Amino acid sequence: MKPILLTLVLAVVLLIFLFPQRTAAIDDTSTTVKKVVMRSCSGWKLNRLPRVKEFIREDANLYELPIEYVGGDPRLVFFDENDTEIKVIDVQFMDRDQIKKTLEENGFPRVHWD
Repeated sequence: MKPILLTLVLAVVLLIFLFPQRTAAIDDTSTTVKKVVMRSCSGWKLNRLPRVKEFIREDANLYELPIEYVGGDPRLVFFDENDTEIKVIDVQFMDRDQIKKTLEENGFPRVHWD
């Protein structure tokens, strides 16, 4: 009976170390979003995403949205007051209106109406 109990205890300890509990969810609603940045691919990959490219060229300046060409899929990255990344939203399959709606729903309204 002792070896079974020991095996169970070791299995639980192993699971705790392999799968530690996260202390904060990435989309924690209690955290205040202070800034947002769009991170995107550039060049040929962005050319294959015409709706995202159109948002970047036509609408990003209306939201004073900084664009960082760092590679990877296009995404909106939200930060708290300590510049800690708190939420990432993939926008590669969104159209212009969906990206605008996502910004506005997360507290970033359009600032220019030209």
